[in-house]
Amino acid sequence: MKLGLYLIVGLSVTVVAGCATERMMITGRERSPIPPGNVRMYRGMPEGAESVAIVMVESGGKGQGSLDRATKMAKEKAASVGANGLVPHMGGTETVFIDYFPINRTHFTFDAIYVESH
Repeated sequence: MKLGLYLIVGLSVTVVAGCATERMMITGRERSPIPPGNVRMYRGMPEGAESVAIVMVESGGKGQGSLDRATKMAKEKAASVGANGLVPHMGGTETVFIDYFPINRTHFTFDAIYVESH
Protein backbone atom coordinates (compact mmCIF):
# COMPACT_ATOMS: atom_id res chain seq x y z
CA MET A 1 0.00 0.00 0.00
CA LYS A 2 2.83 2.37 0.88
CA LEU A 3 4.55 1.61 -2.44
CA GLY A 4 1.36 2.57 -4.31
CA LEU A 5 1.23 5.91 -2.47
CA TYR A 6 4.86 6.66 -3.34
CA LEU A 7 4.21 5.74 -6.95
CA ILE A 8 1.22 8.10 -7.16
CA VAL A 9 3.16 10.95 -5.51
CA GLY A 10 6.14 10.31 -7.79
CA LEU A 11 4.01 10.39 -10.93
CA SER A 12 2.26 13.55 -9.73
CA VAL A 13 5.60 15.24 -9.18
CA THR A 14 6.73 14.22 -12.67
CA VAL A 15 3.60 15.75 -14.20
CA VAL A 16 4.03 18.98 -12.19
CA ALA A 17 7.72 19.19 -13.15
CA GLY A 18 6.89 19.03 -16.85
CA CYS A 19 4.23 21.72 -16.71
CA ALA A 20 4.70 25.27 -17.85
CA THR A 21 2.82 28.47 -17.06
CA GLU A 22 2.91 31.95 -18.49
CA ARG A 23 1.81 35.49 -17.63
CA MET A 24 1.77 38.60 -19.75
CA MET A 25 1.63 42.32 -19.00
CA ILE A 26 0.62 44.57 -21.91
CA THR A 27 2.98 47.54 -22.27
CA GLY A 28 2.01 48.89 -25.69
CA ARG A 29 -0.46 48.63 -28.55
CA GLU A 30 -1.90 45.19 -29.26
CA ARG A 31 -2.34 44.07 -32.85
CA SER A 32 -4.22 41.26 -34.55
CA PRO A 33 -2.91 37.79 -33.62
CA ILE A 34 -0.33 36.19 -35.89
CA PRO A 35 0.95 32.59 -36.19
CA PRO A 36 3.54 31.78 -33.46
CA GLY A 37 5.92 30.64 -36.20
CA ASN A 38 6.17 34.26 -37.36
CA VAL A 39 7.64 35.41 -34.02
CA ARG A 40 11.40 35.92 -34.28
CA MET A 41 13.97 35.88 -31.45
CA TYR A 42 16.30 38.89 -31.10
CA ARG A 43 19.43 39.33 -28.95
CA GLY A 44 18.60 42.95 -28.25
CA MET A 45 15.94 45.52 -29.03
CA PRO A 46 16.11 46.30 -32.78
CA GLU A 47 16.11 49.93 -33.84
CA GLY A 48 12.55 51.22 -34.24
CA ALA A 49 10.98 48.26 -32.42
CA GLU A 50 7.86 48.91 -30.37
CA SER A 51 7.26 47.23 -27.01
CA VAL A 52 3.96 45.32 -26.91
CA ALA A 53 4.15 43.24 -23.71
CA ILE A 54 6.33 41.60 -21.09
CA VAL A 55 5.98 37.81 -21.14
CA MET A 56 6.93 35.80 -18.06
CA VAL A 57 7.20 32.01 -18.46
CA GLU A 58 7.87 29.27 -15.92
CA SER A 59 8.81 25.82 -17.17
CA GLY A 60 9.43 22.58 -15.30
CA GLY A 61 12.91 21.12 -15.36
CA LYS A 62 16.16 22.71 -16.42
CA GLY A 63 18.42 22.68 -19.43
CA GLN A 64 17.61 22.87 -23.13
CA GLY A 65 14.23 21.13 -22.87
CA SER A 66 12.98 23.68 -20.35
CA LEU A 67 14.27 26.55 -22.49
CA ASP A 68 12.59 25.11 -25.60
CA ARG A 69 9.22 24.78 -23.81
CA ALA A 70 9.50 28.31 -22.40
CA THR A 71 10.41 29.80 -25.79
CA LYS A 72 7.49 28.02 -27.48
CA MET A 73 5.05 29.34 -24.87
CA ALA A 74 6.49 32.86 -25.05
CA LYS A 75 6.11 32.86 -28.85
CA GLU A 76 2.48 31.76 -28.50
CA LYS A 77 1.72 34.54 -26.00
CA ALA A 78 3.53 37.17 -28.09
CA ALA A 79 1.72 36.07 -31.25
CA SER A 80 -1.64 36.32 -29.48
CA VAL A 81 -1.18 40.11 -29.18
CA GLY A 82 0.41 40.58 -32.61
CA ALA A 83 4.03 40.89 -31.47
CA ASN A 84 6.42 39.54 -34.10
CA GLY A 85 9.56 39.47 -31.98
CA LEU A 86 10.88 38.44 -28.57
CA VAL A 87 13.88 39.78 -26.68
CA PRO A 88 14.97 37.52 -23.78
CA HIS A 89 15.89 39.30 -20.56
CA MET A 90 16.27 37.10 -17.54
CA GLY A 91 16.25 33.45 -16.66
CA GLY A 92 16.91 31.40 -13.59
CA THR A 93 16.26 28.04 -11.99
CA GLU A 94 14.97 27.27 -8.52
CA THR A 95 14.36 23.99 -6.75
CA VAL A 96 11.17 23.54 -4.75
CA PHE A 97 10.15 20.50 -2.75
CA ILE A 98 6.76 18.84 -3.14
CA ASP A 99 6.23 16.02 -0.63
CA TYR A 100 10.02 15.74 -0.17
CA PHE A 101 10.64 15.43 -3.93
CA PRO A 102 12.86 18.16 -5.45
CA ILE A 103 11.32 19.90 -8.48
CA ASN A 104 13.31 22.24 -10.74
CA ARG A 105 11.42 25.26 -12.09
CA THR A 106 13.03 27.58 -14.64
CA HIS A 107 11.81 31.17 -15.05
CA PHE A 108 12.25 33.33 -18.15
CA THR A 109 11.23 36.91 -18.98
CA PHE A 110 10.90 38.24 -22.53
CA ASP A 111 9.96 41.56 -24.10
CA ALA A 112 7.34 40.95 -26.79
CA ILE A 113 7.96 43.52 -29.51
CA TYR A 114 6.67 44.62 -32.89
CA VAL A 115 9.23 45.29 -35.62
CA GLU A 116 7.86 47.06 -38.71
CA SER A 117 10.46 45.66 -41.15
CA HIS A 118 10.22 42.09 -39.82
